[in-house]
Amino acid sequence: MLIRKTKQSYDPRLWAVFYESKDPNILPQLSILKSTRYTWCKRKPSEFISHESFDKTKIELIAENEKLPKRFSFVPLWGIAVLFLYLMRVDCPSSPAVGIDIL
Repeated sequence: MLIRKTKQSYDPRLWAVFYESKDPNILPQLSILKSTRYTWCKRKPSEFISHESFDKTKIELIAENEKLPKRFSFVPLWGIAVLFLYLMRVDCPSSPAVGIDIL
């Protein structure tokens, strides 16, 4: 049976804190592997791009989501009617396209 190791992922800002301090023993409460801490102190962290929405709380994100326009909340009735007529025309190709002939 193979046992796979899971890869830990950390916030890139944490790596920057270790690199700037050059002290691998700061923040011991985070339980980061010793080898990882020493590597972070020696190697410069790669550049990362962040967005302000990543720093928002869940409540702030929900409030922002509520402000967004509701795109599919209202479908015009005539659109449904046109779609229905089109589908009827496709399903019944033998029926006349312009109405009913009266004899």
